[in-house]
Amino acid sequence: YCALELTAGLWAASYMVLNRGLSASAAAKWASLFYLGITMGRFVCGFITMKLNDRNMVRLGQAVTVGGIALLMLPLGQAVTGAGLVMVGVGCAPVYPALLHETPANFGEDVSQAIMGMQMACAYVGSMVMPSLFGMISGKTGIWLYPFYLLAIMAEMVVMVERLNKVTPNSFSRLEIWVLKDCWEMYSCLAALVKFSSSEAARKYSRLRKLIMADLAPRFLSSL
Repeated sequence: YCALELTAGLWAASYMVLNRGLSASAAAKWASLFYLGITMGRFVCGFITMKLNDRNMVRLGQAVTVGGIALLMLPLGQAVTGAGLVMVGVGCAPVYPALLHETPANFGEDVSQAIMGMQMACAYVGSMVMPSLFGMISGKTGIWLYPFYLLAIMAEMVVMVERLNKVTPNSFSRLEIWVLKDCWEMYSCLAALVKFSSSEAARKYSRLRKLIMADLAPRFLSSL
């Protein structure tokens, strides 16, 4: 992810000047739209996470980013290119926070701190190497390669994230976690009351147990 974000941000102005013919000052203004997209996206994603879990947030961000890269490829004028930069920024917004937030669920809470340390190290390596690598490649082929380079990084990201998703447990949105937690707390309280032979508690306990075991738990475990 960091390779995508840094390459997109650092080379956007050069792409606008060398490939789209803008002046340096105008290109800098257009390139700032990428960071504006990240800022707006991070703000909006805080609300979307109430409905979508981390994995779907990542997928949503990847889809928006691909749409933005497609606009960068099209020779349809400055406005379309600017919209593409905004879309790439908005798409990048949820990916990094969601991947980090998913770390304890993917690798276990007991090793999550060590894994996050490795993630940070890899993030800095990607941030340092990939933009420089693009500079070397584009020096020989041309700056037109910019959106295709971003697309290649995105394709690799999608493959790696989806492979990880296949071998790790499911993840839940915050709302789903709250619902399941509340149901389990009710279940535990009623289970305690049953020990005192309360017939009403026993009936509620039975109904809630059936709801959790037959409906809620399987749906949550099989959904995402």
